[in-house]
Amino acid sequence: MVGKCLLGCVIVLVAVVGMPQFVQAEAPSLVFSEVKIRNDTAGFDEYIEITNVSDYSVSLNDYFVAYANSPTATPDQFNKAVIATGLLNANQSIVLAKNEADPNLAHALKSPFASLSDSGGLLRLLDSNNTTIDQLAWTATQSAASAPTLYLPNTTATKSQSFQRGKTTDGHYLVNNPTWSLLAPTPHGDTLLPLPIPEPEPVIPLLDATTQPLIEATLPESSESNNAPTPTETDTAVAGDTTATTLQITELLPNPASPAVDSKDEYIELHNSGDQTIDINGYRLQSGTNFSYSYTVGEASLPPGSYQAFYVSQTGDTLSNTAGRVRLLDATGHIVAETAAYQTASEGEAWALIDTTWQWTTTPTPGQPNVLTVNETKSTVTASTKKTTSTKMTTTKTPTKSTKTTTKTTAPKAAKTASTASNSSSLSPPQPAPLHTAVLAVVGGLTLLYATYEYRRDVLNLIRRFRHYRSLRRTARTEVERG
Repeated sequence: MVGKCLLGCVIVLVAVVGMPQFVQAEAPSLVFSEVKIRNDTAGFDEYIEITNVSDYSVSLNDYFVAYANSPTATPDQFNKAVIATGLLNANQSIVLAKNEADPNLAHALKSPFASLSDSGGLLRLLDSNNTTIDQLAWTATQSAASAPTLYLPNTTATKSQSFQRGKTTDGHYLVNNPTWSLLAPTPHGDTLLPLPIPEPEPVIPLLDATTQPLIEATLPESSESNNAPTPTETDTAVAGDTTATTLQITELLPNPASPAVDSKDEYIELHNSGDQTIDINGYRLQSGTNFSYSYTVGEASLPPGSYQAFYVSQTGDTLSNTAGRVRLLDATGHIVAETAAYQTASEGEAWALIDTTWQWTTTPTPGQPNVLTVNETKSTVTASTKKTTSTKMTTTKTPTKSTKTTTKTTAPKAAKTASTASNSSSLSPPQPAPLHTAVLAVVGGLTLLYATYEYRRDVLNLIRRFRHYRSLRRTARTEVERG
């Protein structure tokens, strides 16, 4: 019996601890568009041009550029650096130059690499997961040049030429299987935008909840606040505009289940819980741990009680599978709504606001009221163990041994005493050997791990509710302080 218990606990432990986390790579947003490798004293010096080929702004802080002076370099031979600090708008480019002061290179930034090798090298673009999303390799040895390694002849002509990425007929860069040509340099650099700065949380002294409940606190009447400062336009939007309470973010789908894909089927859902239509023209949806992805809503409105899902194919607001959150800003830049931060997004589960609490549900409902359902597959091992025990009790139950089986399950020692008395046997039943203390400690530890895994959702829900209540208390304190 102890051996079976230990085996079951070990299986649960492996399921909890040993299961690898799968992270799906996002579609590439940045590519190398032009690279000048050889220095021309009469023209352009070396530079690397990187272009944002997506339809949304990209935080360059989340991407890296790596270089090695061999087209066949191993990972440990690369020098890696963050591309830059700031946001690069859609369809715009940044230039990393050996000589950033070159007047021919507008808005150029200093390259993290001292020089690019004329004889051969390899450039790579990496995302935050260290995954290569684009690369460019070259060599000056013609016999060694074969796709995808480009040939860079050691001639006078190539000193004034740069490798340029091919484009489609409509002028967009080829992302997959690109072609490259040595042409006259055409570098173009754009100005980066600063990263959005989250609004600081106001510091409010703690109040005694026993004498002045925070939730029931009311604002003072205007006649009692003659010395209060005149509220700004943003403050008016917070205190008087019902949009701040009726317009909500109610659901996110960061990791759609197959055959749906992240690049098309991720969505952010808005809900108008009020009784009036809300014009959301100019509102902004921002996603990411630092809100680096941003989408501005065009001509649109939400009728009373309606739900609307904004898909990533429309907004470009990518939702990470490992961590993230979303917020909604009005046309003046005031934060109207914001989700709780999530950690790991399981495939097909939606991060939904249900009963004032953000929690995971296995039933995504874009454009409809949210429904809470629990992922039963996560408890497969636990449920299997329980069902095996129940089935064993049922199948071994017979008319002649039913009492004995039931007694063994509920109280083993009492059963043995009763059996001895009824049979009037002079022989004592065999006594089990005492368990070693270390065995009991191991079983107790595994049982604790099993209990933690079994009731993990209850614990998470308690934590989320606590955070929600704390948020309500902060809101009430803010209202009291303004009063």
